[in-house]
Amino acid sequence: MKIHSVYAHPEATSVTRQLAATTTGHLAKLGHTVQVSDLYAMQWKAAFDAADFLDRVDPERLNYISESGHAYANGTQTADVIEEQRKLLELVGDYDEAISYEDMTAAQKEEIDAMNLSKMLESALAEDEIVDFREVSFILGRLSALEKPELIPIVINNLDRLAPVAHSVAAFFRKFSDMDRATRNKAAAALLDPILKGSKYVSEYYAVWVLSIFADDPVWDHAESLLKILRETRSDVVRRFAALALRASGSRAQRASAGNHSFHRGSRAP
Repeated sequence: MKIHSVYAHPEATSVTRQLAATTTGHLAKLGHTVQVSDLYAMQWKAAFDAADFLDRVDPERLNYISESGHAYANGTQTADVIEEQRKLLELVGDYDEAISYEDMTAAQKEEIDAMNLSKMLESALAEDEIVDFREVSFILGRLSALEKPELIPIVINNLDRLAPVAHSVAAFFRKFSDMDRATRNKAAAALLDPILKGSKYVSEYYAVWVLSIFADDPVWDHAESLLKILRETRSDVVRRFAALALRASGSRAQRASAGNHSFHRGSRAP
């Protein structure tokens, strides 16, 4: 088995470092291939800033998601990020995210259009199946282009299975240009509910991508839920994105609260 071990502690004699060394040594003895990323030795920062982006989309306003996407698409990521991606690709193999419906030939598009993609998605997300996330991401991308609200329940009912591809879930919902208010409210509540309840499958990755939907378009609203997340989360990253979302849709008082809480630790766990 190929294993990627990531740890972060500034002190070489710490328990954390000793546990990491013992674990990787033991796994190697068992015949596993182990890669190690010592984040402190690599001088990774805990917080992001403008120095993380060599070429900016918007020099006036730092938006982590848009700048990260721009850097990835244009080959301007920093060397340390590229190196970590290389390590991961060695573990999981090549992952071609460049394949999209728009890039296909007319014959390929005709073949895809003839498929029942919604049925394929339900099948791919079946409880007894191991999820092929590359397949799921592609299907979500194609389904979003169809803009059919009847497909939304399939996604909403499988958020626990889709959490590792939260970026595709976010892209799926962003594509809907004409969603009725009731459907949007139901979808918004379902997307935020796992964050509010601290569901076991909710990571910072899931929370950030879901909150980015609300930050990018005020029509998603749900300011009260966003404010609750802002106040209660212990994650600085989630708090930052909740603040961005609240500034897009909240009242003046709620936006002021977002400013007050953006960089202060919450009082309770998510």
